[in-house]
Amino acid sequence: MLSEDGESYSISGYSGTDSNVVIPSIYNEKPVTRIGDGVFDSCYSITDVYYSGREEDWNKIEIDSDNIDFNEKEIHFSIK
Repeated sequence: MLSEDGESYSISGYSGTDSNVVIPSIYNEKPVTRIGDGVFDSCYSITDVYYSGREEDWNKIEIDSDNIDFNEKEIHFSIK
């Protein structure tokens, strides 16, 4: 979902049961800066998150409530 100011995107939905999930750092040439409320709620099968950016950028993402605890997951970064 495009932000109100049109400068970034948030992830607003997910449906899947895979143990691995890929989260992009860029979508339509704009940064992904937020994971919306409840997007990954009850996604307990997720064990690994593959983020296409740097750890520094991942740490800036706003993760709203009612999501799995990403601190308990293995996060893999594409850019070191």
